[in-house]
Amino acid sequence: MCSSDLPGVEGVSESQRAALASRYGFAAAQVLALAGQDPELAQPIVPDMPDLIAEAAFAAANEQALSVGDVLLRRTRLGLLAASELCRSDEVPRRVAAAMAPTLGWSAKQVDVAVEDFMEEARSEGICAQ
Repeated sequence: MCSSDLPGVEGVSESQRAALASRYGFAAAQVLALAGQDPELAQPIVPDMPDLIAEAAFAAANEQALSVGDVLLRRTRLGLLAASELCRSDEVPRRVAAAMAPTLGWSAKQVDVAVEDFMEEARSEGICAQ
């Protein structure tokens, strides 16, 4: 699929649409539909990277992602490409967990646990310093 075949969504750049088309093919339209429903989902997971928060919601709903690590370490390449940003604070993993929460039925406490679990996983994988 070509990015020009995808619908435009406010806040989503052409380069982000191209990255989605490359990674998801026809399913990129579903990711963009999520981004179009909520401006927060149209935001990048990490500034200056093409991955959208909507990808976390999509992964939970369609790709059996059950943890923040599933999204950041296995569904996207952000664990490798943006490790310093992921480890700077829990802001990025928290936004990912919040996007996954409605699909997975997580409470606020479960979001907190998911973030803590990710930070521990990132430390044990050597992504974040001990």
